[in-house]
Amino acid sequence: MRFVALAITSLLALVLAGCAVAPAAKHEVQIAHLPVEQVFPLEGEQCGCMSFRAGAQQAKNAALFSFTPTQGRLRVNGQNLELKQAAHRTAAGGHVNEFTGSGVSALLTAKEVPFLQACSPYPEPPVHGSCFVGTLDVKAEQGSESLQVVQLCGC
Repeated sequence: MRFVALAITSLLALVLAGCAVAPAAKHEVQIAHLPVEQVFPLEGEQCGCMSFRAGAQQAKNAALFSFTPTQGRLRVNGQNLELKQAAHRTAAGGHVNEFTGSGVSALLTAKEVPFLQACSPYPEPPVHGSCFVGTLDVKAEQGSESLQVVQLCGC
């Protein structure tokens, strides 16, 4: 009986020790909606684009990523970030845009689709607009996140 009690005590001590040294939770990258004033306009002197989570509301206050030919804006882990466009290329019938800055990199890969197919819910479409679908991949020290997005561009 004494042996059983000792074995149970030892097992309980091991279980408690295992709980005490469990690995820390992994930090993640959290992409949030940009404040409206951070979203580049879709009409004006320069072209602008905004990306929304695929299947979500398409409105200026729901933009996750906004960019021009030279810079991008993104809200990651509660911080508004300004990124510089590092590269743009066409590949496999689509566009690849890379942005970097503040220890964060964003890769937007998208293919153009007919406007009515994916962007018709947007309440104020630009006169000269294009619609794309693709993926937004964001990497930071804390981890990474990949989202399916709809992208609306205008000039």
